[in-house]
Amino acid sequence: MTLLIVYLLLTMGISFLCSLLESVLMSTPLSYLTRKEDEGDKNAALFLKFNMSRNICKNTRTLHRDNY
Repeated sequence: MTLLIVYLLLTMGISFLCSLLESVLMSTPLSYLTRKEDEGDKNAALFLKFNMSRNICKNTRTLHRDNY
């Protein structure tokens, strides 16, 4: 029973961290990323190249289209 509670707490902790990181990534303004890219930050350039918000919207539209 103790092991079950430990697994449950561990799973909830990991889920919380993932949600927190996702909200930080999704709330980062493109203007900030563009400025950081101009300053030479390679991570900002990588994030802009990936463009997560566009990919998520694109995948959501595909899922909705396939269901109808």
